[in-house]
Amino acid sequence: MPKKPDDEVTVFRVNPAVWAQALKAADGDARRIEIRGEFDVVVHNEPLPPGERVNRQS
Repeated sequence: MPKKPDDEVTVFRVNPAVWAQALKAADGDARRIEIRGEFDVVVHNEPLPPGERVNRQS
């Protein structure tokens, strides 16, 4: 989600097999998953600082 209304958002359609592998690697312990492209997903050991995280609101 954009931080300001005029910020652009890029939407990636990640390959389901790649996404499943990233979720397994993250192992549910607050690791950061960075999506760079359809087949390029990186799992980082350190989470983003609270001010840089995306908060989803329903």
